[in-house]
Formats: sequence, C-alpha cells, structure tokens
Amino acid sequence: MAPSRNARSCAAAKIGAPDLALGHFAAARSACGFPAGLAHQIFLLALTVLLTAILLMGMIYREKHGIANIGMESFMVLVRNLGAMALLFFFG
Repeated sequence: MAPSRNARSCAAAKIGAPDLALGHFAAARSACGFPAGLAHQIFLLALTVLLTAILLMGMIYREKHGIANIGMESFMVLVRNLGAMALLFFFG
C-alpha cells in the first residue's frame, strides 16, 4: 500500500526538500475534498496565470527601488493575493 500524501510530506521535509513537502501538502489538501466548484477553480486558475505574468514581468524589468523597498511586482502580487482572498472570503 502506498504511503499517504501527508506521510510523503513529512518524509520530504525530513530529507530537506521543503518545495516537495509543500507540493505534497497542497495536493493532499485539494484531494481531501476542499470545496471548490468550477467557478472557484476558474478564478484560481486565472489568478495563478495573472500572478505568474506579473512575476515574469518583474524578472524582465528590475527596479532599484519600489514601494516599501520590495519592488513593484512584489507589491502587485501582494495586493492581488489579498484582494483574491477577500473576494473568496466575502463572495465565495
């Protein structure tokens, strides 16, 4: 019998692979019946594409100074993430 996703997350953390552990943890949460309808999935997919595009633009165009010394793309990602969480909390 294959180990559970949570066991795989713990094993990945023990060998020092935090990215693998987080990936397994996220997959375990989504596989456990997290309530997400089609509209939520489309919203999260669009948000992921938007945030990836913002981060790619930030990698192409580097700033020396930005808002709160974090760079414009990081600030935009932060604001969009907070806005998306608010939308899902109040309307989801």
